[in-house]
Amino acid sequence: YQSAEIEDLRLVFERTTGRDLKRFFKQWYQEVGHPKMNIEMSFNDSANLLLLEFTQTQDLDWPVFEINVPIAYAINGKTENKTLHIDQSFETFSISLESRPTWITVDPFGDMLWEKDVTKDSFLLINELQSGPSYLARTNALIKLYATYTESQNEYSALAIGDQFWATRAMGLSAINAQTATEELKSRVLKIAQHDPKSTVRAQALNTLDPLYRSDSNYVGPFIAALNDSSFLVMKYGLLGLINRNPCLAAESSQAFEGLNEGDLHRYISKAYSECGGTQYLPFFITAASEAKGVDAYIINSDFTKFAKKNGNEESYDGLVKAVSNTALYGDSWYARYSALQGLEAAQSFYESGL
Repeated sequence: YQSAEIEDLRLVFERTTGRDLKRFFKQWYQEVGHPKMNIEMSFNDSANLLLLEFTQTQDLDWPVFEINVPIAYAINGKTENKTLHIDQSFETFSISLESRPTWITVDPFGDMLWEKDVTKDSFLLINELQSGPSYLARTNALIKLYATYTESQNEYSALAIGDQFWATRAMGLSAINAQTATEELKSRVLKIAQHDPKSTVRAQALNTLDPLYRSDSNYVGPFIAALNDSSFLVMKYGLLGLINRNPCLAAESSQAFEGLNEGDLHRYISKAYSECGGTQYLPFFITAASEAKGVDAYIINSDFTKFAKKNGNEESYDGLVKAVSNTALYGDSWYARYSALQGLEAAQSFYESGL
């Protein structure tokens, strides 16, 4: 219960562990930087040797780090773990194995304080994506596949959307190429939109379905169904999908949600009403524009202006002027004032055109 220096902490650790920790504290506490590592891996089939090359690439004024690097690999369905000790800027390792591993991953659980760039062939990456020991290993394999082997993007997504971890499924959905998606892949995306236990994944599936069926204006079923979802995020993407196909159907469906403020849902309602038009939606804009602030004010004011232009009548422009005039003068941000001013200028043009 007294003031202490870092050396006091080191000495306590050393007494407790029985280990010399001077270098550890020196490189992680007293010196600058962190390891940056390029890792090359390959397998010599004739000798059954796993070859690993580690190159530290951090700035020259940073130290060469001494670290213990965990690796994992699978042979015949069995996972093996090893730890490699590195204390040079460039080191190579040759590990004798029974046969070619199906996957290899370095730092499989993301425990290392470093930046790394791993080079491995598509065979290892695909197997790691399917059977890697952690969600981090599988997700990193997916990212590397997308970046290196772009011609088979949907094949990798088809594997990723079946992953047990929700973020990997969502990433796989977000990268699907609508132009080359098969009917089987589309069907799987639809099932995920309807049944995935994670709302973020259901929302991303809807966002993926939208471009998959963008040319089909009658494809509205999944988006209408999403409006009954328990998640506001899913409801928003349901509305967006409807807006992109049938704005007036989206507007009609939105009326039931006008009183809900959660999850920025009002922004999507505003978009639906502005795309459809119709004076029955004018009260929503008058209330929303009078109350909105910040980014919300910018979005609502812009949509209100678009709504008035869509209707092209005096009633809509009168409502616009009354709702945004105060914001144009006293709005809480420049972009709120700017969008209100744009609305007033649109109203002025409308009134002048009628003289």
